[in-house]
Amino acid sequence: MDPTINVKRLFHVPKYPWPVANRGTVINRVQKILQPNHVTGIPGHWPRIYYGQTRANLARNRTYRNTNVSTLPDGAYLYLIEYDPETNRYHKSFVRVLNKLESGSRHFQLPISNKNRVIVAAGELSKKGSEVLFNLESGTYTRNLVTKTSKYMSSNNYIRLVKNALRNARPEYTFEILVPQIPANLRNLLARGTCSFYHGEPSNKTRQKIQANLKKAGLTTNSAQNLIRNLVKKTCGGVRSTPTRGPEKSGPPPPKRSPAKRPRNNNGRATQAVPLRRSARTAGRAH
Repeated sequence: MDPTINVKRLFHVPKYPWPVANRGTVINRVQKILQPNHVTGIPGHWPRIYYGQTRANLARNRTYRNTNVSTLPDGAYLYLIEYDPETNRYHKSFVRVLNKLESGSRHFQLPISNKNRVIVAAGELSKKGSEVLFNLESGTYTRNLVTKTSKYMSSNNYIRLVKNALRNARPEYTFEILVPQIPANLRNLLARGTCSFYHGEPSNKTRQKIQANLKKAGLTTNSAQNLIRNLVKKTCGGVRSTPTRGPEKSGPPPPKRSPAKRPRNNNGRATQAVPLRRSARTAGRAH
C-alpha cells in the first residue's frame, strides 16, 4: 500500500539515516523466561526454564502478509510494518497470537530477508468485527526504533505512521496489552520451541549453580526437554482430559477493554498518546 504521508520527511531523511533495527536474519534465536503464568502445569519448585524459538519456527498457518486488517479473522496479532524507500510502499505482516507463550508468533520471526526495506513500526493488534486496536509494544523493534530516533521522532509520529499503514481498518491506539492473557498448556509446549535450564552458552560456574539447583529440586537430569516430555506423559497419559486452550487449539477470547476512556478533542477524536510505556516482558537472546 502506498503511504498518504511523507514517510521520509517523518523520519527526517536525508538529514538523518534510516534507523536500522536488527532483522530476523540477524536475530535467529531468542530465549524467553517461562513465568509461572505462561504455561499451566510446570512444578513451581523446578529451577528457571528458558523457552527458545528460532526464526524458522514461525507459525505460517497463522501468518498474513500485506493483508487488509479488516479481512483478518477476529483475534489478537503481532504486526510488523516495513517501508521500501525505493518504491514508496508499506509492507505489512501479521501473525496471530493464541496465548501468553507466543509460540511461533514472535516479532523477530516476521521480517523477510529483503534488505531494501526499513522496519518502521511493530506492536500488538486486536480485531473484533470492525473494531481494530493497536499498540506499539515490541521490545525487539519499536523500543529499539524509539531509542534510535528519540531526538527527532515522537511516539505520536509512530502512532500516526501505523494508522496510515492500516488506514483501511481505521485502527485506534491503546496502551492496553492486546496479547491474550491466558497460559499455554504442557501438551503443546514443545511444538514450536525448546526448553532449557541454561541461557545461551553458560559458563562452568553457571552450570555448577544450575546443577546444584536441580539436585535441590530432586531432579536427576539437566534436560528440561525430557522432563517436560515425561511430565506430559504423567499428566496427560495419552488421554485427552478436559479441553484447555493451547497454542495450536482454539483462538482466545476477545481482549478485555479498559473502562477508562481517553480524552477527546473538539472533533470527537481520541487524543494522541503520551510517550511509550516500557514492556513488562522478560526476554534474552542466545547468539
